[in-house]
Amino acid sequence: MKIAIFGGAGQVGYHLSRFFHNTHEFEAVALCRSSVVSAGLRSDNLPFRTYDSRSPESIQAALVDCQVVIDSTFAPLHRFHRTELESVFYKSLMRAPGIRQMVHLSSVAVYGELSRGSANIRNPKPDTLYGAQKFATERIVRKISDQTGVPTLIERLGHVYGDEMSWSLDFVNRIRGVQLPLAHLEKPSNAIHVGQLCRAVRAAVEQGDHGCRNFI
Repeated sequence: MKIAIFGGAGQVGYHLSRFFHNTHEFEAVALCRSSVVSAGLRSDNLPFRTYDSRSPESIQAALVDCQVVIDSTFAPLHRFHRTELESVFYKSLMRAPGIRQMVHLSSVAVYGELSRGSANIRNPKPDTLYGAQKFATERIVRKISDQTGVPTLIERLGHVYGDEMSWSLDFVNRIRGVQLPLAHLEKPSNAIHVGQLCRAVRAAVEQGDHGCRNFI
């Protein structure tokens, strides 16, 4: 089975690309919008392809021999203008011949900060721009999954940390030498290690999971 990892050179996508490349059960190929961002993939001898996110033909050509899609991309709607272009992207992706399953990585930010007490998995209430963008993309993905019949799992992730991830390094640098208040130390964390995430995505692919769930 061949897995296409969109956003395969990104923070999370790179780790997924490396993880699946090192399994015996799967072939994996990282998909990137340009060769400029693929330096890390090249240096690790990880297979990758480039595609034009505005071209259905380019997207489907990149998926020609793939059966599963893992989507770790993030394209802010205000930058795209772009519910429309996102719809074209996901329609092209899920209508590609041979695609049998999709895993879309979203965020627990869809539950919001101020409204977290009243939000739930069926009724997210994003109150930040990032959360609203992630939820808008979820709605597009779910709609096109229903239209095409491609089983899709939406994974809402907590904070993903791990080696070689700039988010983790940035946090460590910010708190270096800082005495954190006790309240911060006692606050439950939604952090997940990138290794846990890779194993969870692999299990989802193996089991054909679909629907929506939190991974924190």
